[in-house]
Amino acid sequence: MNFLPTSGSDDDCVRTFAQAAASRSLELLKAIEFTLVSVENDTQILDLMQSDIANLHEGLIKADAQTPIDRSGAICVSLERSTDVLSRMYAAASAKHQSACEDFRLTSDDGVADAWTDYLKAARGLHDAIEELREWIETHDAILEPGSGKRYDNVEHLIADLRSN
Repeated sequence: MNFLPTSGSDDDCVRTFAQAAASRSLELLKAIEFTLVSVENDTQILDLMQSDIANLHEGLIKADAQTPIDRSGAICVSLERSTDVLSRMYAAASAKHQSACEDFRLTSDDGVADAWTDYLKAARGLHDAIEELREWIETHDAILEPGSGKRYDNVEHLIADLRSN
């Protein structure tokens, strides 16, 4: 049983099939190259952002500010929104990583799954750095918040005072 076209010589059919296979392989190689460059560039950007956040955090600690940093809470809200976006980016990248792992056309030598692994690590690192900064700012500002000066002997007195206000 012959599945190749019957017009032309067998050599022509084999050559045509080989060209089609090579063309498909070239398209796959182009897609792999594009993916690697894109994911690696995005990973570098995430790493740079993480470094910037870490430097900002370190600078704030060294400054030892004696006034609240985020009196209105707007900075912490923005930081929280940033981590929400990063969580969505992480979920999307996880799906792409899984697809790369399951794609029978890709091999470990292609590096696509590894590139997505590095991206996921960078996204998680940036997320964690932003969270640490947000928590530090909230704690810093809470410590500087003036207290009421009241002391309570037990929880019931505290709750009664909170309810009266």
